[in-house]
Amino acid sequence: GVQTCALPICRTALVTGGSRGIGRMIAEGFAEAGAKLLICARDRSACQAVADELRARGANCHARRCDITNAEEVHELVAFAYRTFGRIDVLVNNAGYGDLSLFEESTADDVRAQYDTNVFGLMHVTRAVLPGMRAQRSGRRSRPGCTPCGRTRSRRSRACRRASRAP
Repeated sequence: GVQTCALPICRTALVTGGSRGIGRMIAEGFAEAGAKLLICARDRSACQAVADELRARGANCHARRCDITNAEEVHELVAFAYRTFGRIDVLVNNAGYGDLSLFEESTADDVRAQYDTNVFGLMHVTRAVLPGMRAQRSGRRSRPGCTPCGRTRSRRSRACRRASRAP
């Protein structure tokens, strides 16, 4: 059964790329802990299927289609989260992908599209969420495979460097 999360940090969570793989497993963990949850992905039906499954288990889970490379869609997603939950305690920037082709076979457009998702998409989501976290004076953000928890205050000179060098 679903348990109530005793930690304030996990009351509400937004998981990008929550329709499959690691993002889905993270979403399942938050749901099991009793967090209010919003998952998003580009594939609306896959995202909705996960949310329906989690709700069938008793979770408070919502799903939204969002392409994180589109800043307007991201702002709409975050606005929905705040209208629905009133806050976001945890942001898991999981959306992203890796091009498995050989480097010499990749085109500049392939690399640009991956960078748009993995770097600029992450920036769109983080920038949209941080003002609310600062206003509530709490919150955590995470990027699976990178730093486990980030601060809501970053040194300007390091933020872009870290983003451009993320694995």
